Amino acid sequence: MTSKWRAPKAAHATPIFDQASKPRFWPSLSKALAVPAVLLCGLAWFGQPALRIQWWGHGNYSDPIFERCLYLSLTGWNDVRPASGDCPFVTLVPFNIMELFK
Repeated sequence: MTSKWRAPKAAHATPIFDQASKPRFWPSLSKALAVPAVLLCGLAWFGQPALRIQWWGHGNYSDPIFERCLYLSLTGWNDVRPASGDCPFVTLVPFNIMELFK
């Protein structure tokens, strides 16, 4: 007497690759180029971060009046002379992409 139930078909662990699962070139390239483009646009729009290294001014140490501040940024040193007498510890300074290629 034979059984009515058949054994399940053997499962294949190796996937079958076809054109649907093949990675596309142009979308991958556009995503790879979009990351630095977005970063450069953000730097051009907002400015680059800069860290105050040195300052000159007068007044007491707890509440100084700044006359000149020296900032270190991605493109080098920036000498800032504030009109308001205030130099924050971290600020945004204008970004010029041509300074990177000097």
